[in-house]
Amino acid sequence: MITIPNAIMIGISSPHAKRGLFYNRVSEHYGKDDPDVLVAWGATWDFNLTLSQDHPTIARAFKRDPLEAAAEWGGQFRGDLEQVFPADVLKSAMDEGTTFRPPQPGIKYIAQVDAASGSGADSYTLAVGHLENDRVVIDYVAERTPRFDPAEVTAEFAEIVKAYRVTTVGGDRYAGEFPRSLWRKQGITYVVNKLSTSDIYAAAVSAFMAGKVRLLDNNKVADQFATLERSNLASKAKIDHPSRGNFHDDMAASVAGVVWQLTKAKHGSAGRKGAALPIFFDLDTGEEVSTAPTRKTKTEDFASDDFRSWPLATHEQHTVRELIRKGKTKTEALKFVADHRTKQKGTPA
Repeated sequence: MITIPNAIMIGISSPHAKRGLFYNRVSEHYGKDDPDVLVAWGATWDFNLTLSQDHPTIARAFKRDPLEAAAEWGGQFRGDLEQVFPADVLKSAMDEGTTFRPPQPGIKYIAQVDAASGSGADSYTLAVGHLENDRVVIDYVAERTPRFDPAEVTAEFAEIVKAYRVTTVGGDRYAGEFPRSLWRKQGITYVVNKLSTSDIYAAAVSAFMAGKVRLLDNNKVADQFATLERSNLASKAKIDHPSRGNFHDDMAASVAGVVWQLTKAKHGSAGRKGAALPIFFDLDTGEEVSTAPTRKTKTEDFASDDFRSWPLATHEQHTVRELIRKGKTKTEALKFVADHRTKQKGTPA
């Protein structure tokens, strides 16, 4: 456009999460005296004077979901949403040029599916993987987009998992007995996951952050993980794809299920509802690290420079996220929890 005299580029959008190109541009230029960039930011009723916040449609939207309505109608960026799987982490996890890994003798594989009816908007997906030393390796992913016959897709997927010597697949509680009966007809047992999809995503985060997951070269899988959001204002944090727009997480759900199932087995977790793998942090930098700390027994060691990292319980992870959301740095939030532990127990152990 720089070659066209007096050219103007216009971008229009409803606000969403406090991240991304649109949010960055608004934050950078709104209210600034810039001869090249003008940001007009306001609520629907600011730009359309025939409407008001009391309009029945707008009032109903605010009553149904105040946060969503504040973004869609009120022009406010949502402060309760945060990205879960960073793009750079996903990119580093992807094995470029490898679109599938054939079955190998002597390896125990597991499979997860995200079933669908074929008549709606959701895809039917499959993921197969195995544990290699301390890493989860994804070997095969498949997606069938609607419309389709779920019985035919199940039969197709059954042949794939049988090639990997898999006799049991995991999945969510979708449609009750329906997917179980389809897989049973193929000689495969369908086992309902003990965790919700949101909790499975939460359990998979630390494995991704620690570089313990190897993905296939599949941009759709990476994109679906990248769009997942954690909402922190509810009584319990929830991870899901954005409710607005044409977003899906069917493939990510199957892959995350494999990661969760294999890391659960490796760490001997019983799969307690809401549980996540321990996350370790460096107190100096506030960054996540993959190595568990050496246990300390003295309170003074807890704050010493050589105490590099320590594990966070689930409720402590939530506290750290809330403090960061309120403006604290990672290090400040972690040290707050560290101080609280010291006061409560006298030791981080």
